[in-house]
Amino acid sequence: MTGIRAADKRTIMRKYLLIILIFICTGFSNQVFAGRFDNNVVSITVTRQGYDYRTPWQKSSIEKELISGTVIEGKRILVLSYKLANHVLLEVSKYGSNRKFPAKVILKDYHCGLALIQPEDDSFFNDLKPVKLDYNKSSDGSTSDGSTSDGSIKNDNVNIVRWNSYGILKAHPAEYSRSSVEYLQSAGVILNHYMNSDIDTAGRGEPVFAGNKLVGITLWHFTKSKLVKVIDTDVITRMFKDLDNGEYEGLPSFELEDVPLDNDENLRDYLGIKQTDSGVLITGITPGTSGYGTLKKGDVILNINGNNIEDNGMYQSEKYGSLNFHGIIYLNHFIGDVIKMQVVRDKKKMDIDFRLEPFSKESYLIPLISYDEQPAFYIFGGLILQEFTTEYLKTWGKDWDKKANKRLMYYYDNFKKYPTADRRRLVILSAVLPATVNIGYHDLGNLILDKVNSIKVTDLDHVKKVIEKSKDKYIKLEFIGNYTVVLNREQAVESINDIMRKYNIHRSFSL
Repeated sequence: MTGIRAADKRTIMRKYLLIILIFICTGFSNQVFAGRFDNNVVSITVTRQGYDYRTPWQKSSIEKELISGTVIEGKRILVLSYKLANHVLLEVSKYGSNRKFPAKVILKDYHCGLALIQPEDDSFFNDLKPVKLDYNKSSDGSTSDGSTSDGSIKNDNVNIVRWNSYGILKAHPAEYSRSSVEYLQSAGVILNHYMNSDIDTAGRGEPVFAGNKLVGITLWHFTKSKLVKVIDTDVITRMFKDLDNGEYEGLPSFELEDVPLDNDENLRDYLGIKQTDSGVLITGITPGTSGYGTLKKGDVILNINGNNIEDNGMYQSEKYGSLNFHGIIYLNHFIGDVIKMQVVRDKKKMDIDFRLEPFSKESYLIPLISYDEQPAFYIFGGLILQEFTTEYLKTWGKDWDKKANKRLMYYYDNFKKYPTADRRRLVILSAVLPATVNIGYHDLGNLILDKVNSIKVTDLDHVKKVIEKSKDKYIKLEFIGNYTVVLNREQAVESINDIMRKYNIHRSFSL
């Protein structure tokens, strides 16, 4: 600093000290705020091991992930259900401590994205304080204990709270952007909020507080856009209302394909919709779900439980403004509730009602969720036949919906929710284990099975029965797309032990 006067040096030094002081105070204030919740927020180490869907007889590598949990009443911890998928061990820790307590799952719902876990040792909750969930709140905002609930996701003072890798609890400011009713991985419908935040990583169940009120937990983090998707507390409190009678039933099913009327005057006239009416056109209904058999393809839904449906498929929520009409069904209704609708059918208005039914795997040609269980497979003559699932498509990795086999994606996009009497599940030939018995077919894979010995197959169990009951010399497998495989039945049966030994397979099927 040659040539700079002493007074100037002092001025420069004061500026540096001021900058450092502001930096320290900012970081300290975040930690002070977070310190208000150090007895509410815990860390969970999830050890998981799923199955390798390319080789469905064996498990994939062991993985570990650190997620967040929120302490609630009843000595329970609220977490994201998807982070517990295929877990083999759960360990909880508090205050950023390295001491870990084994824990167990007491409720896990992939349809709403939430789960509850409980440490095996109650002493874990010493010095911890549960977050109050005011799910008995009345329409005027008062709660069951007479206090006033002022926590809102739209508040300016909203923070995402989590323990960092150094064992420090930090609060990260977040700003409300918008609300949306969305399918959760094509399963249940939940209420999400999009928040802007500079947090470096999130989406592992970190609690979100407005003031001292829990307003949600994080579900997803869009790093590039700095958006964090948050599950609203209405979804959380709905789960606890469901638990009130001691038996959790989960979200109801309501699976519709629909088209908004928008401003299509020709469509409105064709359907007999008056200018004063608005709604959505039903183009498909998933068999076995709520309303199937009562609602019909071609119906126009005008009103649900007193809520008018707009031409863009939205309704007006008093709390969150414009939301998709599925929210009327999912946000505060339970299995067994009766839904009342006004529809236009054959150009005539009519009132209908139906009972809400639970989710059923039988409603899906391609199962959307298959965590925590071994893939169904059957090996015959080195052909790996397995049930077509969403998890199989995910073996293509990130952006699997763009990278996966085009034929498989066509059936996933267009038929996954439409099983039929003669096609309960899709069976695919995922790959061929090269052996003498299957020479000529070694490069085949990702084919959808249609028939075995001219018999249309309904599912994998049916395939196995048809093959094992056959007395024919050859087994002929016909695949969609004009692919055919013919194997000598006796040779295929005799080859199984040799194939299993060569490829280290401990069993030839799992149904």
